[in-house]
Amino acid sequence: MSINVKKSSCPRVGPRYNSLCSNLTTSDGLEIMRMNKVRYLGVYLVSSKAFSCNYDLMKQSFYRAFNAIYGKVGRLVSVDVVIELFKTKCMPILLYGLDACPVSPRQLRSLNHVVVSCSRKIFNVNNSEIAAECLKIFGVSDVAEALATRKDRLVKAPFARYNRLSKRLYNRLLYNRIDNRLYRVNGV
Repeated sequence: MSINVKKSSCPRVGPRYNSLCSNLTTSDGLEIMRMNKVRYLGVYLVSSKAFSCNYDLMKQSFYRAFNAIYGKVGRLVSVDVVIELFKTKCMPILLYGLDACPVSPRQLRSLNHVVVSCSRKIFNVNNSEIAAECLKIFGVSDVAEALATRKDRLVKAPFARYNRLSKRLYNRLLYNRIDNRLYRVNGV
């Protein structure tokens, strides 16, 4: 089976990510190009010192979905209906793949800003803090909380059927034990 080099590309990750290097060659003699950004399953993997992702496309898709919903029903229905559509149609677009990808605190703030800016439009307020509080009242968690919940579910799923030993392994993977207290790994 041959590799389609028109659809394939290769990012470089590591301390020498910005150094020049030759392209990869397949067994057929065709070259796979080096790229700074590669889209894989809807997420852009970025060439950098450490493995990282770019979430700009997710934000664009989120805004597109929100504007489509809000443009059709925004002022015609109650806020409850708009928030429910927001939670079920828009939030999954923004959270897609985040549970398996590394997300920096700066990226979390950026993704949360997207949610808060849309809520400012829904609730017709200018203050971001008031909009965030309104979201909490309506049961919409911020991106960091939603991401932590999704990561917990992702890690717990394989261990759901097994015994106490597997639960200990799960806790060891997700938490560090220091001074007989549980601390989350990576602050998430």
